[in-house]
Amino acid sequence: MQSTSQNYSTLLSPIRSGALEYRNRIVKTSATMSFEDGENGFVSDGLIRFSEETARGGAAAVLVEAPGIDGPQSVLRPAIAIISITTDIFPACVS
Repeated sequence: MQSTSQNYSTLLSPIRSGALEYRNRIVKTSATMSFEDGENGFVSDGLIRFSEETARGGAAAVLVEAPGIDGPQSVLRPAIAIISITTDIFPACVS
């Protein structure tokens, strides 16, 4: 029987996907965590901090929330809070 460390021997090794090279194979998958701004569906400072801390903790890729494409008029609102893609305005850090 193999030890656990042998079963996951490549987990912390780099991997390439197209032009991107990830430092390891740890990915934080998308999940609705309700870190949006609570009003407009925009990314909040809390979501940014959470994502930064997740990356600092070792995740090579951090997929952020589960966005709602149709925005405030979504059938999901206001039942659950979601990040909405309702505009093509991006923060300066994305451009």
